[in-house]
Amino acid sequence: EDGIRDKLVTGVQTCALPIYFALPRQALDNFAPGAAVARLAAGAPDDVLVSDAPLFGAVAWELKRTDVYVASPGEIDYGLSYAEARYRLIDGAAFAALLEANRGRHDVVLVCVPSTEEQLKTQLPGNARRAQQGNLIVWRVPKS
Repeated sequence: EDGIRDKLVTGVQTCALPIYFALPRQALDNFAPGAAVARLAAGAPDDVLVSDAPLFGAVAWELKRTDVYVASPGEIDYGLSYAEARYRLIDGAAFAALLEANRGRHDVVLVCVPSTEEQLKTQLPGNARRAQQGNLIVWRVPKS
């Protein structure tokens, strides 16, 4: 046998290795991006955060933030339909305006997948720094 038999459960074999030994980090980050978000996007509490729908939950949860802007609504479209939340949905022009409004005041952090990066990267200034882990891409635009 290549596992450990649990004497309390008949006929079920359990694995002795934690899941992170069984899955490469890139695969784990693609399917459960929370750790990669925490590693790559963590910063100051006054950073302005922008995410796309596929990563929105991981960004809000891992960074303990409720003030995340959304670059592509996807599955959270319904929540963004409320009047008090509509301003959080941004497109390319609104992203550029957000960058301009925060220049010299706050870092702006974009957490996205490659398709959203393609839509927004032309708005990023030359001093923006890029990090990537699997399909998770983080752009940080420093305030200065």
